[in-house]
Amino acid sequence: MPTNTVKVFVYGTLKQGGYFAKRFDKFRLSNKLGKTKGTMFNVFNSYPGLVLTGNTEIKGEVHVYSNAKTVEEALDRIEGFNFKGCINNLYDKQKIIVNTEDGEEECLVYIYAQDVSKFKLISDGEWKL
Repeated sequence: MPTNTVKVFVYGTLKQGGYFAKRFDKFRLSNKLGKTKGTMFNVFNSYPGLVLTGNTEIKGEVHVYSNAKTVEEALDRIEGFNFKGCINNLYDKQKIIVNTEDGEEECLVYIYAQDVSKFKLISDGEWKL
């Protein structure tokens, strides 16, 4: 991966055609399908929340962005990530392994950090745009 890039697994509003995707068009260097395991919830009927427990196949996209620092700071704001360990984070971020047509790839992903018990399960693991 070129320097000053960040690889992110996106599974909701950042997917191509999603609400926030267009903001990152000028930075997106590549886009391909990816899958991981977890559980996905419909948060307030507005956006998905992924937790890494569970065994549902979560379908999304792997995006490589240029201007890593700028993009990651913008993603942090969108995802409500303040800093690691902050109890007020809407999402936490971490690196995970994602399966793509090219094999396993390490990607940054935003994981829902609040209580999911009141949200509807997305049983097929795919956020529909």
